[in-house]
Amino acid sequence: NEEFIPFEHNGKYGFRNAAGEVLIPAVYDWIHRDTMWSGEYLEVSANNKWGYINKAGEVMLPIEYDEIFPVGIEIGGEIVLCYLLEKDGLSGIVDKDFNTLVPLIYTDLTAAGFNIHRAVACKDGKCGYIDIHNNTTIDFQFEECGLFQEELAPVKSEGKWGYIDMDGNIVIPCQFDDAYQFNEGFAAVMIDNKWGFIGKTGEVVIEVKYNDVECFSEGLAPVMVGEEWGYINTKGEMVIAPRFENAFTFHDNQAMVYGFDDDDDWGEADAMEKVSAPVKREFIITGAKGSSVDKELYTEEKVAEAIAKINQSNKAENDFGSDDGDWGESGLDDDEEEAW
Repeated sequence: NEEFIPFEHNGKYGFRNAAGEVLIPAVYDWIHRDTMWSGEYLEVSANNKWGYINKAGEVMLPIEYDEIFPVGIEIGGEIVLCYLLEKDGLSGIVDKDFNTLVPLIYTDLTAAGFNIHRAVACKDGKCGYIDIHNNTTIDFQFEECGLFQEELAPVKSEGKWGYIDMDGNIVIPCQFDDAYQFNEGFAAVMIDNKWGFIGKTGEVVIEVKYNDVECFSEGLAPVMVGEEWGYINTKGEMVIAPRFENAFTFHDNQAMVYGFDDDDDWGEADAMEKVSAPVKREFIITGAKGSSVDKELYTEEKVAEAIAKINQSNKAENDFGSDDGDWGESGLDDDEEEAW
């Protein structure tokens, strides 16, 4: 933005225009680059606290918060910009113009769930659900709460987890040591340090025997057997054998996994692989396990050719500019630097 150019002076940040005129003095410890002039406001930091200023340098949100998170929240059928604020261990939400929607009174608060008027909130040692106008939609009665998914949410009461419906009724008794949200009709639950899956009536549909699990996605779920991860289907059948150091859920027919060390010359230890469901497998060349690379598709000749093209591209980028390395004058005084 040529209108507002960040600069640093004596360890502080401010803004000037292209002509070098100071628009906002360098008085801030940091300027949040990712939110630079999101709309008309800018997130800034002073004395390890955060707030927002406008382009005139006026403080719009006091610089007193420990954390500020821009979030999109559905209000009236539209996704609108809001800010989740944290200060002294309490959380609240303001709208894009910093008007209070949810007061700063909650020890825990999620930005998700407002679209169904059931965002998780905790205060005074109990958790419940609220809407974006701070109305209580499910009473504060639980030790912990999870987000609603498929019209059910995990809740903790008297040290055990169960599930409630959208009205706050317990429909699956609190009997599990831990519990995840429902996904594709299944929810992961833990009993005596082992994991399995239940259906929506609470019955165990996949045996509780795994060391760890993740939720189902596209009909498959990562499960940990011993120290290795593999994938099961909705019948509990192992369709990708455990052999990975870590594994993640499927999206668009692919999942990311970490492989264990091996002695192949292809890549490094603990490399990341890309696996396509359910049986075909493709692998990222950089860091792939050599024993699993398709040697017909990825021959040494083709890999060498690809690396040569990358090196040629990098050289062209490095050589770009004048021969003497002079990239022009910065227009700043000797004791000033561009912020980025």
